[in-house]
Amino acid sequence: MNEIVNKVAASGIVTLDLQICKPISSDMAALDMKDFLVQEFLFKEAHFRELVKTLDTQVFAGKHVALYCSNDAIVPYWAFLLLASTIGPLAKAVTFATPADAAIQLWTERVLSMDKTPFEGKKVAFKAHSDIPIGVYVAAAQHLQPVVKSYMWGEAGSPIMLYKSAK
Repeated sequence: MNEIVNKVAASGIVTLDLQICKPISSDMAALDMKDFLVQEFLFKEAHFRELVKTLDTQVFAGKHVALYCSNDAIVPYWAFLLLASTIGPLAKAVTFATPADAAIQLWTERVLSMDKTPFEGKKVAFKAHSDIPIGVYVAAAQHLQPVVKSYMWGEAGSPIMLYKSAK
């Protein structure tokens, strides 16, 4: 009887699931500038400064904070800087971005800080997920390209070859 050989295991392909770098919602917080505006649209300095003074900054402690304005109000740039300087000492980071964009930015940062050592000289297959933003995949490819033998897209059994080292 013929022995069944697992060709995927024998291929030496390492599957990388970028979901492991996805930020969890408890790491994130959002601060919408519209909440500091009169009727959520009109910027009045005295009103704004009073609300900033009474802001509970503890909710931002240790979090990645997305600072943004969800409407089309005209807000002076310094107002965002004042909010950032108020919550910044407690927050892990403050980014001027929508919550969705801030999450993608944090996801990308985590990918770029990933240790490359386990992938050196290996064939890597990026596991395909429709909910992972393409920018995260691009960051991972650029991060690993200098050290991998090759990288592919998809499952280890039927990957699409994207890059092969000239070495």
